Amino acid sequence: MGLFANLIPGMREVRAPLAAGAILLFAIAIAVEPEVPDKEAATGLLASFIAVGDGLGPLGRGAAAAFVAYLLGSIVQAASGWFAGQFSFSRRPVGQSILLPAGLGLQVFAGDKVLVAEAELESAFGKNLRQLAEDGALADAPLFRLFEHHVRNDERLSPKDSEKVANLLAVSISSELALVHRRLLGVEPEWSGEVDRFEAEAELREAIALPVLILGVVCSFRIADLLVAAGAFIATTAFTTALLFQGSRRHWQAEETLIDALRVGRVQAPALERFEAGVRSLIETQVPRVEERDSGDR
Repeated sequence: MGLFANLIPGMREVRAPLAAGAILLFAIAIAVEPEVPDKEAATGLLASFIAVGDGLGPLGRGAAAAFVAYLLGSIVQAASGWFAGQFSFSRRPVGQSILLPAGLGLQVFAGDKVLVAEAELESAFGKNLRQLAEDGALADAPLFRLFEHHVRNDERLSPKDSEKVANLLAVSISSELALVHRRLLGVEPEWSGEVDRFEAEAELREAIALPVLILGVVCSFRIADLLVAAGAFIATTAFTTALLFQGSRRHWQAEETLIDALRVGRVQAPALERFEAGVRSLIETQVPRVEERDSGDR
């Protein structure tokens, strides 16, 4: 069982390029088939390939085809990933924005952490956030500089200000989800395996999307009936779009799993650690100063 479990990650790494390469090889075979002469009429390099293939036998030909498919698929996978990234519903650039559905849970989680931090600051200093901003106590806390900005501009603090801080924290955590995943590897293998499964499913769908589209275009050109060819092209385009959408959904599910691991305390995000450490440091360094100043005023 342990050996099989160790083989699974390797199988996941191989299957996406292998599937993409196999589909592309099939498309190439259909495209060039009319131009390939019969075995008896083959000459030159083609005749040499046929002779080598006959010498390898069925198993050897299958292994060679799989190897070529893997090499082609490794190249095509990168192009297919770029192709998938051109669609708005495909994988988003990490850290640029928080998109539903995965981002909603992260925003709620970050919002809760910000509210706790605000309560700790107000309790430690005995003042509300506006008074703290007026005193300049929040100058060393990067995320809370939003409050400083509002005070300098004589604006009233509102719940939306806390929401802005929470959004900044959520984006910071989102940009480090890959690192959060690595942290899960050693401590929570079941959670990490669930993330890996969703990512592998997404990569497979994105890897074969472009080869499937190429295969559909080749088949459409080979069909004599114009209406049938158009129908085949439309069906292929729809199928490719569905693959991309499913890949996007699997990425979202992987992110949701990571966020759930954060919310239930299975793993900690570095951005959240820095945020909480900054709040603790602010309290530890500023409270004595404020107390000393207040005693001097008296």
